Parts: sequence; structure tokens; C-alpha cells
Amino acid sequence: MASTPFHPAEDFELVSGWIILAGFLLMAGVLILVAFIAAGRVDPDTKRNFFGQTVSISDVEMMYRSTFAPGAFMPGMHEHNEQKGSVVYRWVWIFLISWLFMSGIYLILAGALGSIEVYRVDALFNSTAYVSIALVLCGVWTYTFREGSKTSKQQAAEDAMRLELRVVAADNDQIPEPPASAPVLHDSRTKTFYLAISNVLLFAAFLLALVATSSLQAWTLPSEQYGILLFFGPGLGLLTGWLLYAFLLNYGIVIGVESCPDGLGQVPEGESEYAYQASLMFPLVGAGVVFLCAVLIPDPTIPLPLAIVLLLFTPKYKNNLIAVGVSMLGVALGGFLVYSLRN
Repeated sequence: MASTPFHPAEDFELVSGWIILAGFLLMAGVLILVAFIAAGRVDPDTKRNFFGQTVSISDVEMMYRSTFAPGAFMPGMHEHNEQKGSVVYRWVWIFLISWLFMSGIYLILAGALGSIEVYRVDALFNSTAYVSIALVLCGVWTYTFREGSKTSKQQAAEDAMRLELRVVAADNDQIPEPPASAPVLHDSRTKTFYLAISNVLLFAAFLLALVATSSLQAWTLPSEQYGILLFFGPGLGLLTGWLLYAFLLNYGIVIGVESCPDGLGQVPEGESEYAYQASLMFPLVGAGVVFLCAVLIPDPTIPLPLAIVLLLFTPKYKNNLIAVGVSMLGVALGGFLVYSLRN
């Protein structure tokens, strides 16, 4: 171990096998997540993915879209309910995957070259391990989130088949109950079970990312070399904030399935009320959590995913705008605290 004359209170290492291993762990976590994403793509010919599922993530999200879920750029209330999917999910994950993979490469170089000061080696290794596990959990989530779900067209076809079986049974003076082979009308038990597992996975991933961010505190790394700070400051903070937002979206979908198994209804034309009342408080809860994280860690990047998505990709509901304000206040205070600590 060595210490720099500029920051004698903290030791650093120039060559570290643990940091090299941390880089490979981070890259492995990213690659496992990418493998799950690739396996989850629905083949256009077979209409199924590698796991035999027939629905996409956007199919499930669209049926239970809440007032704070991302849509197109600057959507109106009615357009938001009618749009399928959002470019936000794809581009956020492309950015995070690319950024974290490059961070893993940088760690390997930092641990091997002998010319880069690496501070907080133990915290950096542990944080990288936590993030790697969080990425694997996100990969498993891509499977559990869709398991047991059907598209609206598939559900409508099964409902029509069941109705036809009831009519035939009634015409034959039979008890109007379908045979055991008939699809169950809107049976959401399997769907709810796997969505609940998905919720646990995302919450665990968020906690792991939060622990990684708070234990490393990359924004306060003392080195005059800013490589690790620039890779892990934004990388860990943005991942933590995004996973919290994803958890809230998933939780809203679980409530939506329990409340309206057929899917959430569209907002009638001319109405000014919310599409789904159960999702009103989620943005405010999320904004409160990211505000506290930004100030207590401190890390000004944690509130950014929630603030940007709510401001640019959701309708301008009052609760969404309040959440944006609280999140941006967290960004400002977190940035001020980081600036104060670094100076």
C-alpha cells in the first residue's frame, strides 16, 4: 500500500489482482444480462422466445401502464395510454450496459498497468461484486416478468373459446361449465406469482446497487486521476436510480394485475382524471427515496433517471411534476455536497 502526498489519509495501490478480478466480474455480470435479453427476444417465425414465452416485456407493460411509466417523448394523457412500449427502456439499458462493460475494462487496466492510483480497493471490489449480482438478477427478471402473461389478443381468443364452449354446453342441456381442457377465464394467479418474484428481484438488485454506491462513494475518491471516479460515479448512481424506478414500475404492474386482471382501461376522451389511481403516489415515494440517497451518500446522479423520464416521457400530471422537482432538488443538493467534500 502507498499513500499520496496530496491525500495522506487514504492509501492506494498501483497494481492489484483484486481490481483485475473485479473488472472480470463486472464484465461477466454484463454479459449474463445481455444473454438473458437475447434469449428473451420473440422469434418472428416461431412467435416464441428461447424460454417458450410468447409475449414481450412491452406487451405486459402496455396492459398495465401506470401514470408514471415512460411513453413517447412529451406524451399527452390519451396518447400515453395508447402508445406501445417506449424507447426509454432500450436506450437506458444500452447506455448502462455499455458504460458498465467499459468500466470493467478500465478496472482490468487500472489493476494491471501500475500507473493508475486505485483507492478504496476493498470497497471497489465489493461494490463491483454487488453490481455484478444485481445485473444477473436483472437478467433473471426478464424471464420472470413475462412468465404466465398473455397478450391482449391471446387473452381475447381464449375468452372467445371459453364462451363458445359455454354456449355449446347450454345448447346440449349440460351444466354450463367448460371442460378441464378449456382455458381459464382471466386466471391471473400464475402471472401474479411471477410478477411478485420479479418485484423481489428488482428490489434486491436496487438494494445491491445502493449498497455498492454508498460503500464506494465514488464521487469522493481522492485521486488526481479521475478515471475510476468518472466511470463509477455516474455508472453506479444511474444504475441505482434506474433500478429503483424499475422496481416502482413493476410494483405498480403487480397492483394493476390484482385490481384489473384484464388490463387497465383507457382514459375516456375529454376526461381530465388519472388513468389509474393506484399509481398516483409511486412517483412521490420514488422522488423521496432518491432525494435521501442523493443527500446522504452523497451522489447527485441517483435522482437523474426518475427526473428525466418523468419530465420528458410521461404526461404532465401534478404528482409527476412534483416528483421531478423533488428529484432535481436532490441532484442540486447532492452535487453541492460532493463539491464541498472534494474541496
